[in-house]
Amino acid sequence: MKKLLLSLILPVALLSCGDGNEYTLSGTIKGSDSEKLSLERPVSGMWLTVDSIETDGNGTFEISKEAPSHPEVLRLGRNGKYIYFPVDSIETVKIESDTIAFDTNYRLSGSADAVWMMQVDSITRSIANKSADTSVIEAAKKDLANRILQDPASVVAYYTVNKLVDNQPLFSITSKADVRVIGAVANAYHTYKPNDPRTELLKAMFFTGRKNTVAPSAPKDTIYADQTQYININLFDKNGKQTKLSDVVAKRKVILLNFTTYLADESPALNAGLASLYKQHAANGFEIFQVCYDDNEFNWKTAAKNLPWISVYDPQGATSDYLLKYNVGSLPAMFIINRNGELCERITDLKKIDSTVAKYM
Repeated sequence: MKKLLLSLILPVALLSCGDGNEYTLSGTIKGSDSEKLSLERPVSGMWLTVDSIETDGNGTFEISKEAPSHPEVLRLGRNGKYIYFPVDSIETVKIESDTIAFDTNYRLSGSADAVWMMQVDSITRSIANKSADTSVIEAAKKDLANRILQDPASVVAYYTVNKLVDNQPLFSITSKADVRVIGAVANAYHTYKPNDPRTELLKAMFFTGRKNTVAPSAPKDTIYADQTQYININLFDKNGKQTKLSDVVAKRKVILLNFTTYLADESPALNAGLASLYKQHAANGFEIFQVCYDDNEFNWKTAAKNLPWISVYDPQGATSDYLLKYNVGSLPAMFIINRNGELCERITDLKKIDSTVAKYM
């Protein structure tokens, strides 16, 4: 199946902060002999290979790279398996693993955040496929929440509250306890990292969750002066008209926000399904706001020409701020915005698009 092409050639300025700071990644992969590993970095929510690392005959490696402008999570890849680790400005992170259990039996060291992230991934692996054992999952979440509250402004805190287990959010915006944890991270980022691109997403998560879980008469927790319920998008549509998501929200419609590409093999079938859904609900105040990331604007316009819903084009492609703010790591990605402008739900199972939309109509 053809996937969105992520191996884009990015300008050096995009991949570095330009202040000369470097981080170092070193380690040993037992059993590895002169093989290439991939060093990958999220750019606007999409994983891109920024370098390759070759192990020597003993499986050891070391590389230094210019540090990102904000602390962030990178990953080391081998044969489609990944080890995630955090980096800041001038730290050294060490990875020790082997070729047999590369992504499940490894050790991170070099910083407190690296050790913390290793523990987060170890805990979430231990509760995967245990959806029926609520007590085990809740105990694990309690441990993670306690650690988050010790340093909510850390990139690992952000990583944890956005973690998926069995394709479901570990910390859900429909759980009052989880929303409090998300709110702590959102408040810390709002206070200490207002310019971090993750801040707006965290705020949107928190406010939507609070709407879902707090009665109107109940006392509010943390309040920001500039509360937002969703993140606005402002792009040109297929007719060359500047189109804002906020204008559609103002009409009090249920909105299916879809980040997509018409290049993928599954796109025709997906749009056919959306056409049926649109026909069923459009008269009752339903709209599709489709943001496209095709590599050719002309091809996008041709494909979108006869679509009855809103289709806008994002010329930034994989470097788009919108992908990062909505935490989109792969396409297609879909979200529900209700009639009150609340970002209510992320649709992780495309087979449930129809039933999910129906809940809000």
